[in-house]
Amino acid sequence: MPNKLEISVNSKDPKWTKKFLDSFAEPGEPDYHLDRDWPGWLVWGRSFNAMRANPIEFTDFDELETSARKHIGSLLTLDWYQKFFMYMKQEPRDTSADRFRVQNTTLLVQTFELMHSGLTAATFDDIKAEVEKVFEDGVTNTNIVQLLRL
Repeated sequence: MPNKLEISVNSKDPKWTKKFLDSFAEPGEPDYHLDRDWPGWLVWGRSFNAMRANPIEFTDFDELETSARKHIGSLLTLDWYQKFFMYMKQEPRDTSADRFRVQNTTLLVQTFELMHSGLTAATFDDIKAEVEKVFEDGVTNTNIVQLLRL
């Protein structure tokens, strides 16, 4: 994976942990992102894994993958996004089920990757207009608002 990085820990620097934690307060684009906190992550090992903040785009799809991506992208119309957002705006019948689901975020991220590659029927400007409509409704506590704020 060209976007996976191994970050070396300078164990001889007594201020390494402080510098690491302070870097989260700095504005701007970081060099890398941590995918998750590892148990005991403040007890530094020699290195830890991270992903590039500005990933190298993967474009080495074979003919079948390219065909599948184009077909899936053709299904991602403005109508599809409208239905997806409306579904996400619905309040659950069971009040204990109002949980944010990472799967919804993952799906949306994948559709945006196809959009970024120019393979979707809907455009980024189409989606921006739909997002504005969601917030115009005054809705503040639904799954779609949580998802779009990410």
